Amino acid sequence: MGLYQAKRAFNNIPLGFGVRGSIKQLVTYRLRRGNGYYSSKLGELYQDKYGYFIPLSITNTESEPYRKQLKAANLYWKYTLSDSDKAEYNRRAHAFKGLCGNSLFLREAMKGIFSMFVNRGDPSSFDFTLSDFIADDDWHELNLSAVIPTSAHAVLVELEVKATAAGREIIFKNYGNTNAYNIAVGKTQVPNISHIREFTMPVDSDRKMEYFADSAGFSVLNFTVKGWWS
Repeated sequence: MGLYQAKRAFNNIPLGFGVRGSIKQLVTYRLRRGNGYYSSKLGELYQDKYGYFIPLSITNTESEPYRKQLKAANLYWKYTLSDSDKAEYNRRAHAFKGLCGNSLFLREAMKGIFSMFVNRGDPSSFDFTLSDFIADDDWHELNLSAVIPTSAHAVLVELEVKATAAGREIIFKNYGNTNAYNIAVGKTQVPNISHIREFTMPVDSDRKMEYFADSAGFSVLNFTVKGWWS
């Protein structure tokens, strides 16, 4: 069966029939079969055109870090990347059939080939709290794979600590490091008063770090990833 609707155009440039995909994060085209409802003819192909967007219906928890990464990459292309850089991506993309500069940039950004900071946005809760940590004067791993993508090279963390005494410490280091010199430390300053600090920590593709918590214990330990560098 043929197309029921007329062929599509973009900026008065005819695109022909059966157009699919997005153009410059401005519009998206798709094809669909009519189902016989709402004036559509059953089985006929319809050509749709609508504004570009990342579907909000894709909400599975496992993909959330990658959705953040893709959104940040799109915003970087639109607002930050210079016209000359975009032109270079378009030039390089010509070597790939059917690929545009924006698609090449997004692919490199998602793989971590292009380095940028990704704002975590507005998380609805702390990533880790007191019950998630073992305080026994020994090293343990902290797995961030549910929070950051595999392309992340480092994370920006906000840490809140509180205890009944001053001087209680929790130490973080890169996963697999033997020595405890390249570290970040959260330390209570005053009894029963929260102390909040930020730190950055390198991560590998396993997306883990290690921590060492004072066995005397804490009353509050809240750990939140604010963003990451890819």
